[in-house]
Amino acid sequence: MILSLDTGTTSMRGILFDERGRAVFTSQKTTSPRFPDTIRVEQDPLAWKQSLLEILSDCSRHLSEKGESLEGISLTAFRSPVFPADREGNPLMPAIMWQDRRTESLCEELGGTSSRIYRKTGLPLSPVFSAVKMLWIKRNCPEIAEQTARMAGVYDYLMFLLTGEFITDESIASRFNLYSLKRRRWDPSLLELFSLKAEQLPKVVPPGSICGSLKKETAKLTNLPEGTPVITGGGDQQCAALGLGITSPGKVAINTGTGAYVIGLSDKVVHDPEEKIFCNISAIPGKYIVEANMLTAGTIYRWFSETFMNPDVEAKTRFSLIDSEIRTSPVGSNGVILIPHFKGISGERALKGAYLNLDLNTTRGDMARAVLEGIAMELGEQLKAIEKMTGPIEEVSVSGGMTRFDLYNQIQADCYNKSVTAWGNGEATALGAWMNGMTALNKTPSYDALWAEMDHNARKEFHPIRENTGIYSELGLTRKAFLKR
Repeated sequence: MILSLDTGTTSMRGILFDERGRAVFTSQKTTSPRFPDTIRVEQDPLAWKQSLLEILSDCSRHLSEKGESLEGISLTAFRSPVFPADREGNPLMPAIMWQDRRTESLCEELGGTSSRIYRKTGLPLSPVFSAVKMLWIKRNCPEIAEQTARMAGVYDYLMFLLTGEFITDESIASRFNLYSLKRRRWDPSLLELFSLKAEQLPKVVPPGSICGSLKKETAKLTNLPEGTPVITGGGDQQCAALGLGITSPGKVAINTGTGAYVIGLSDKVVHDPEEKIFCNISAIPGKYIVEANMLTAGTIYRWFSETFMNPDVEAKTRFSLIDSEIRTSPVGSNGVILIPHFKGISGERALKGAYLNLDLNTTRGDMARAVLEGIAMELGEQLKAIEKMTGPIEEVSVSGGMTRFDLYNQIQADCYNKSVTAWGNGEATALGAWMNGMTALNKTPSYDALWAEMDHNARKEFHPIRENTGIYSELGLTRKAFLKR
């Protein structure tokens, strides 16, 4: 068995996979962030430590009960949280989460450097990424900064708890705004820009590396065998793409959850002239991902349920009612269009979300369906932008909570004018980490060979319907005209 440890924004999961990628046991713990105000989003790193130990103990009990052995632990996690740690690895303050906005003024101050940062790292300067958070800590928490030996993220902190060393892999490092894509190292000029030293950052290894083994202290606390190999699975979205079979250019993964991500693969570093599409290092060694994202996707769906449905009804029932009403609305939502920029777009605060073409005949079902169509149309535009950078896209694999609704998957196929495959595996991220674990342990000759041997019985295919595609093309023209205003 290989254990995939998958840490997301709101929970941590430990999933034991067998040799065909089938999940045989799952332990999940909630690790919800705190929202002290409308700008700050924080997490107590010790909550990650507690969840890790509980999950490892749960998995240990399962393995013991079933008489199974653990061959390796592969790690994946969400990207870009930051907190300072002392020389013993103890957190000195709450982690600043990826969606925290306290660094916006610093980004404005450093705005003239964004293009230079993008050319080196594949990412524009942004409050989302790690470097500006580190600079904020140094400027605003001087006493803590003096005690800081490491600027840590969740990934390298968990590696420290597992192996005793702060280690990250290139797929995570490439989200720092500090890592040179071409030279594959921390960039000295960017370290200077953000007042950092290389020794304050984690050691970087390729994804899919055995980077250590389970240390004695953690093994004793969890009853897992000391010396179990610990493997760098990769960043969450990179692993999700791998777990959906994105192993070569010409394929793309679209993951619609709280936010949404469109991820393609490239053999080389590519740059978007408009600096809106990101290039980072893939979970596959030697490859790069080309990524576009939406800050709000599933969150809009939840907003709609909380705003337009009876708040006294439990969430599961509300979503079921919404889905039934969506089915009563025709393709194109009777002309209603949603602009899904509920947190703005590309750093422009003036442009936010909007409904277009409402009239007195508009129903709640039209507005609900327009949410799904608005998200899919936005993702379709991002897919086209990635296609221009990487070449023709022949396969689209989709995942995420919203893809449990088959109608949304059909909407995606129609908006993209491409066949879409929903693999039915809700744990694509953990599965990608498992694939890197299998590769690191020499259990497979290649990613493609491993993918071919996996159990794909739950897959569903959705093909574009020409009439529907035409309707969305017309709505897309209206949408573009509004966005250009």
